[in-house]
Amino acid sequence: EWIGEAPDVPGPWFGGLAFDAERDRGPEWAGFGDARWLLPRVAIAERSGRHFLLAFTRQAEESAARRELDSVLETAGARRVEGDVGETTRFFAPRQERDGWDALLEQALERIRSGAIQKVVLARRMRAVIPRAVQVERLVDSLAARHPSCAIFAIAGADGGWFVGATPETLLRLEGSTVSVDALAGTLAVDQLAPGDKELREHAFVVEAAKC
Repeated sequence: EWIGEAPDVPGPWFGGLAFDAERDRGPEWAGFGDARWLLPRVAIAERSGRHFLLAFTRQAEESAARRELDSVLETAGARRVEGDVGETTRFFAPRQERDGWDALLEQALERIRSGAIQKVVLARRMRAVIPRAVQVERLVDSLAARHPSCAIFAIAGADGGWFVGATPETLLRLEGSTVSVDALAGTLAVDQLAPGDKELREHAFVVEAAKC
């Protein structure tokens, strides 16, 4: 229940599901499980040029809830974030993972050529060595500045890890009886200025899947 003014914002629960709960996702995902949902202590929301600083509590009694919320909001309003990621970040992929990636890519191309599949999305891990501890708040601020039209997220795992990113897509939005899906597909080459037949076909697959 909202004690004060209720802004029209998503939540207050934030989280997500594993893409495929049946597959081994590797040790870096150990703290997230098949699904992880969080009730934040504090959230910031913006609607029509207005900004809201929101606090949440599990207290059921209103006077106790107000005392806790006031304390959380006071602390959040005074918080300052300091530190930096550092100047040098080295990205790499282990050789055996790259070999496996190349093999999967060839298999996918062969199946497309044979007509067994029309489209496949492949993904692989890249690892980074960063010279100092990452300030998650600064990373989020940087993503928001670089990608103002994207949805920025940062979710803490139970083991101290973080899942941070920026996505241009909205998987699903429900407003009353209207369901909206904002899904993108079609990868252009570096020097390609407009989508061609391949990109239009790739996007058409997503449109048809969304209709289902």
